[in-house]
Amino acid sequence: MRTAAILPVKRFSLAKQRLGASLADALRLELAQAMVADVLLALAETERNEITIVVTAGGVRRAVGGRAGSARPR
Repeated sequence: MRTAAILPVKRFSLAKQRLGASLADALRLELAQAMVADVLLALAETERNEITIVVTAGGVRRAVGGRAGSARPR
């Protein structure tokens, strides 16, 4: 059986808005980017996950073995 992880990612500029009052926009953006990077790293290290699909407003990206590339939605 093949296993895939699907990671939905909202635009970083829209992420973590509930922290807006207590965190500057630049730090909020950096936090969102770091969180996505951490999840992608964890997924890359997972033995059973064969493919990671990242879904964003800008399209679909496929990351395999830590490398990302374009993929067409099916």
